[in-house]
Amino acid sequence: MKKLKFAAVTLGTLVVLGGAQLSASAGTTDNLDGTQTIDNSTGTIVDSADVTVKGLLGFDNTNPITPEPGDPDMWINVTLPTETIFYSDETTDHKTIISPAATIENLSARPLRVEVGNYAVNNGSVASVDSLSVQATTGTAIDLITSSTPATTFGTLVELKSPVSTNQTPNVVAWATEDTFSFIGATTTTWSADPTKTEELDTSLTLRLVPLKEDGSVY
Repeated sequence: MKKLKFAAVTLGTLVVLGGAQLSASAGTTDNLDGTQTIDNSTGTIVDSADVTVKGLLGFDNTNPITPEPGDPDMWINVTLPTETIFYSDETTDHKTIISPAATIENLSARPLRVEVGNYAVNNGSVASVDSLSVQATTGTAIDLITSSTPATTFGTLVELKSPVSTNQTPNVVAWATEDTFSFIGATTTTWSADPTKTEELDTSLTLRLVPLKEDGSVY
């Protein structure tokens, strides 16, 4: 049985909200864009204006109105597995490699890009693995092993929208807030020809988490 392990990254914060809302004066024009206009050239003289003031204390990366932090990585809030597995499929006489689906869920008020940053073999040999790739349901396959050689360049696994932001552009709204990924591949002809052979690998997949602006661009 083959194993693959990687570390999860999560970030949580605490927020306290407070504030008061005051109604605008009767002679004030609400411009419906977050501004108001007071024009005393005609009509009743208005010499005061009420402004709604919301208070936000602390940083909450699940609140869409939270001001942009100095470090965009503070937006990262994601759930993903700490360990998963791939294995040879007995229904194909162990010639193919499959895996269960693992879930990644974005909890942030900003979209998230998940990239494959590295794939490393910690223990064992990949000589028996002819090919191995990882793929999200909505993404393209990323090669991890080709001709029994680990890859050195990777790519984007999946992009996820925020589950709470209402200011995301249409291209981002079309994304899912969560997705699954799995492993597919093949064993070498020599290895699969021996029905009594077993082998265990200990490898790690490094996922790079990239917070995105609400239009899907990188900070």
